[in-house]
Amino acid sequence: IKSVLGKTKFAACAACHGMDGNSAAPTFPKLAGQNAKYIYKQLHDFKTMRRNNAMMLGFATALSDQDMADIAVYMSEQKLAGGAAKPDLVARGPVVAQAPGAEDPRLGSGEIHI
Repeated sequence: IKSVLGKTKFAACAACHGMDGNSAAPTFPKLAGQNAKYIYKQLHDFKTMRRNNAMMLGFATALSDQDMADIAVYMSEQKLAGGAAKPDLVARGPVVAQAPGAEDPRLGSGEIHI
């Protein structure tokens, strides 16, 4: 997986989430620096309608599994700018990331090779 591919594929997402994943609007989450497996799982859940969001369904439906993996790796490599996460949500992150369906062989073992 190359993050360059993810950057290109992320272009449509940038209108809401910012070019580098740092959304300026509080209604759209910052994706920069998030765990790649977590981002992949969220995109997959939107695509399969496990998460119900009409706007994200429209975008996620067009993505292949490889597209989601590339975007996830690209976002994981970006730096989070400003703001702070709510501690209770941070604590839940690893649980969500390890939920069934969060594993995908294209994401590797946590090591990212460019």
